[in-house]
Amino acid sequence: MRISMGRKGGNFALSLFLVLFCLGVKALAAEDHKASVSRGTLYMVQADGSVFGYGRGNIYLRSTRPLDDEVFRVPGLENIVGIDVGKNHALALDSDGCIWAWGSNEYDQLGFQEEKIIQAPKRFDGLCGVVDFDSSHYASIVLFEDKKTVQIWGADIKDAHQGRKYQLDEPIKKVVSYSISFAIAESGNVYAWGNPGSMKGLLGKKDKISWEPKKLDIPCHVKQIDIGVDVIFVCESGDVYMFGSNTAGTLGNGNTKPVDRITKHPTLSGIEKIMGAGIRIAKTYNNEYFGWGDQLLGPVEWTNSGYITDPEFIKVHDGVVDFYSENYSIFFIKNNGNVLRLVPEEHWLFPVKYSLEDYSFQEYQYKDSYKE
Repeated sequence: MRISMGRKGGNFALSLFLVLFCLGVKALAAEDHKASVSRGTLYMVQADGSVFGYGRGNIYLRSTRPLDDEVFRVPGLENIVGIDVGKNHALALDSDGCIWAWGSNEYDQLGFQEEKIIQAPKRFDGLCGVVDFDSSHYASIVLFEDKKTVQIWGADIKDAHQGRKYQLDEPIKKVVSYSISFAIAESGNVYAWGNPGSMKGLLGKKDKISWEPKKLDIPCHVKQIDIGVDVIFVCESGDVYMFGSNTAGTLGNGNTKPVDRITKHPTLSGIEKIMGAGIRIAKTYNNEYFGWGDQLLGPVEWTNSGYITDPEFIKVHDGVVDFYSENYSIFFIKNNGNVLRLVPEEHWLFPVKYSLEDYSFQEYQYKDSYKE
């Protein structure tokens, strides 16, 4: 099955969505920072600069709020233009270009301060002039307004490199961090450095850590990266390139064999973005959605492995214009501001496996239905 969707001009639904959520707010550091997902909850920036949560809330980020499955307002956040939530910490960017942070600092992911845990969002005036950022997994990375200076903290980063500032050779537009840090240049080039972990060979030396940014050989203009145990690069053209262990079919290329060099995806094209790591979701430029990976979206006849190695079509509600996901949590955004969480049904034979034919959606209302 080849997934190939052309770009459509004048997407009215997407334009309406952007107006609803961005009116009156300065331009986001990056489009994908309008919202972020962690541990079953979507955190989304609102037009007034506040942040709402949809779901039970990440236990590390809940402050004193009970873990009720509802819409709630994250207390203390003001003038926010971007949000990114990791496993147990979060970063937000305000309209002045300053970072807010809260959550656990167990792995030095909030190494720009000394506390082991920040109970409520706190603005760090010493970390301003930021234009992009990321808090994936147990790491944090920021890009400063000169667009060439990048700073990192977190797990898998040696003490000598915690908080290190890197100077890149060309202007950068987006940064992402996991065990490996990535910087996407305005030219579409990609630079990577850090601990390769399960992505051995990506930096050229299979068994060694590299702390100096290396330009990767990707034959397209890259606009987005999704990282897990492996990595997917989405190009401006809609083509997709991949690399890594492919555990549980997370590369969606029809098998579970490792991909040991950066390779063009055999079926995906016309792709606008991909998110999810363990369970990946793709959105096409034609606003269609596909999923694959570990323990989700399998047809009834799936094997005992439970892995979906080929992208499967996801039928979403009318009015859906975007999505955000990570691992096992998938949320879709409607053009009226409501949020849908994909809820797979468990099967008694395989209580942790799910079937594509049995999923449903839980809808969260946008207006007048939140708590502090």
